[in-house]
Amino acid sequence: MLLVMPVSAKEMPSNIVTVPIDSRPISLEYLGNLVNLGGDNFISVDKSNLDKNTIKENYISGNSQKVRADLENIVSQNNTVNSSVIINTSSYLYDGLIDTRTTKDEKQMEQAIADLENLLTKYKNPTYYVHINFPRVLPDSRGSKIWVDNELIEGLGYYFVQTTSDITIDISSVTQYVTPEQFLLEWAYVINKKYELGDENLDAWEILFLENFEEQYLNNDYYKIYIENYQNTFKQTAEVIKTLINFTNDEKIDELIISIDDFQLPDFIQMLAHHTDVEVERNEDGNPTKFNWARYYLEVAPDSVYNYQQNSPDNVEDSILGRGKFINYIYGTDEIPQLIYARDLAKRTQITTEFLPINTLYTINDEEAYNEMGMFDLASTKELYNQRINYVTCAAPNNKNFFGVTKTDTGKPFQFYLNKYEHHQKAEDKKLLEFLVHDIYTNYNEGTHVGVIELYNQNLGLRQKRTLVKMLQDKNLLESLELDNNINQLAVYSSWNTEGNAIGLGVAHAQVFGIINELPLSNLEAWEQGKWHYKILLQHIIEDNHYTAGIKVNPHIKHYIGEEVDNINFMLAQELEIAPLFNSFANSSLLIGEEQVSYSNYEISQLYFPWERTYDLFVDIKVE
Repeated sequence: MLLVMPVSAKEMPSNIVTVPIDSRPISLEYLGNLVNLGGDNFISVDKSNLDKNTIKENYISGNSQKVRADLENIVSQNNTVNSSVIINTSSYLYDGLIDTRTTKDEKQMEQAIADLENLLTKYKNPTYYVHINFPRVLPDSRGSKIWVDNELIEGLGYYFVQTTSDITIDISSVTQYVTPEQFLLEWAYVINKKYELGDENLDAWEILFLENFEEQYLNNDYYKIYIENYQNTFKQTAEVIKTLINFTNDEKIDELIISIDDFQLPDFIQMLAHHTDVEVERNEDGNPTKFNWARYYLEVAPDSVYNYQQNSPDNVEDSILGRGKFINYIYGTDEIPQLIYARDLAKRTQITTEFLPINTLYTINDEEAYNEMGMFDLASTKELYNQRINYVTCAAPNNKNFFGVTKTDTGKPFQFYLNKYEHHQKAEDKKLLEFLVHDIYTNYNEGTHVGVIELYNQNLGLRQKRTLVKMLQDKNLLESLELDNNINQLAVYSSWNTEGNAIGLGVAHAQVFGIINELPLSNLEAWEQGKWHYKILLQHIIEDNHYTAGIKVNPHIKHYIGEEVDNINFMLAQELEIAPLFNSFANSSLLIGEEQVSYSNYEISQLYFPWERTYDLFVDIKVE
């Protein structure tokens, strides 16, 4: 007799307890949406103790001491094996993400780490995920004073102009005087290039810059304290990570995730990298090498984090690929909690979405673009994508999966399409994009989940056109392609912020959506899960595309005031063209597992600028 085993299912909803990265929606409310899509209970520490931004007071630090006390109280009430605790150290050890970008008092850090160890030891039943990020390499003056003043300083460009004459770069386009933030970032680039490659590989303008830096600033007590604080921020983080590795080796932490916040080159080096007649140090893929202090303490120094991990069960090389069982490096930051939840859901259900190889056929110079590194990222697009897929699927080095996670024979596979614009690209290939649209919907019609990730690599001109999303909604185009489809049939859309962010958020949504489609749900449960799925999909289309691409890049964004007004900014709502988008979703039907569900009403319930700035948007959608 052939026995057919039922698909793994959760016995009951799990409690997902979190200390968010900070108080922004991406860290809190949007994570809650994903947890609700997965059918679990979302519990967060009190938002009032997290950091925030206001127009009057600018950045306000959170209170990590109160956060730690709040978390212990929550965990004491959820001390069960059916609970998962996601601790982002930015709010738990520090006072928020911005506060990770400055050196902290050692005694305060020791107490915070002691509180963490006490929590992990006292309440042993939950699964603990601890996420710590290496700070952004560009100094941030919001958390602390980074320099004596805000005056411009002679930077790398100044010395470049003095020593270079036989190039085609327009000298007038070279920025010779830079802000203190860029000045420190330039120093970190040159000094770490020297450490790694030696004096003989420095250019004349780099040598002069370094000599002047040491003479005028490093040997001057008036400036030295700021320079040391900048470097020590990364050194201190590395030491904290080593302690967390020890906790993981001692089985106090179930999984440790180490991320890398915005990882960028100095503006001047980025400019040089775009000119073929100027030699900038590059890696084997042809991407500019991003020398900085985070790189040094993570992988270069004799006592680097990578070297320290050698005594752990996970191989460092596997952890870098997202294939560690206990320790993983995920290059990004804001998307990490959602990736953690997607992995946790896979572990608990013991199933994973089957991800097909990503489709890059319609990207201009697809292989070249796919191997290109984004402006704020540590790895190429290809490496970022594979790393995240490995992580959420619990991939193991032996081509299997950890924790008994398996793909089902009955589930729909997931096909991601990448639409990436190169920084120098001037125009779109409309014909290629038509092929892309046709392929997306054809695969959907053949029974595949389809998702789109758009990456622009700072190409604001093409981003502003919003071409692909418009084409996915263009009824006349779809008719000409003999397609009877609609944008509501996308399973995922993501284009949020950096390449790592956009890819990670898309992969997390895809994994959770794919898993719930394999669970035996009642019609009521399927209706509820589908509602959260549409909320997430629409939130990304509205924020990532209609707002960030369509409005944020335009000068008239200045007319908006970054403040919360009745929780709905009606002027913005009208300009976002939300009504036509909602019409595309009206009376749409969605198959969740074996249940067909539909919704007829979509409304904006909240739409405002979180942190009272126009950088990002909070979108909450009522789906019924």
